[in-house]
Amino acid sequence: MAKKLMLGYGEYRANWEYDGKTLSGAMSLQPGRGPEGELDDVWTETGDDVLRGGRSVRVEQLGGTLTSNHEVVLLDVRINHWWPGRASLAATYGLVGVGAGVPDDLQFTSVEFRSED
Repeated sequence: MAKKLMLGYGEYRANWEYDGKTLSGAMSLQPGRGPEGELDDVWTETGDDVLRGGRSVRVEQLGGTLTSNHEVVLLDVRINHWWPGRASLAATYGLVGVGAGVPDDLQFTSVEFRSED
């Protein structure tokens, strides 16, 4: 029996790989919007790298794994650090797969999509 690879609209728990650390969080898929989510365990450090409330960071890609074992890559991601321990994220695009692994260098020659009702 084929595994269902598509994800429907909704909220999904995730572990995100961000700045060399694995952080728990969530991903939300809603109609007409790019993927959004949260980072629950944003850390704070001393020195020049202190994450202050209201700080926004753009990253080219953010990888993660959902509790369903779907692997996720979010592209063109804005991470908003609201206060220590909480950040939100919003991406322009997201790719989801199962068991394929996320390549270190995402470069595509083509992309194919299939829509099912």
